[in-house]
Amino acid sequence: ASSQIIVRELDKLLVVGKTESVTVYELLGMKDENFRLYKNISFLDEYHLGLQSFRAQKWDDAILHFNNVLEIIPADGPSRVYIERANEFILNPPPINWNGVFKLTSKD
Repeated sequence: ASSQIIVRELDKLLVVGKTESVTVYELLGMKDENFRLYKNISFLDEYHLGLQSFRAQKWDDAILHFNNVLEIIPADGPSRVYIERANEFILNPPPINWNGVFKLTSKD
């Protein structure tokens, strides 16, 4: 389907009671000639740089990239979540063997 749709990765989650993480994506639209003309997806490159920086534990770089996304889409929830998490990791760094997976603590 990746040849026909545009998605962005939202998170890698470890659900309570499971041992293997799941990657969650957001469907942005269908790939066609007109999609970029009608939808503002210019934020995607910046978002992916933020995600890459976050997973490399480069918190300040991640915050910068996600703030750049918020300049394009002020209400972008995923960018806000990653900024919150990065700020938390600045204060309380993850374990050395952290793999970028967010562990859910409840099924709610």
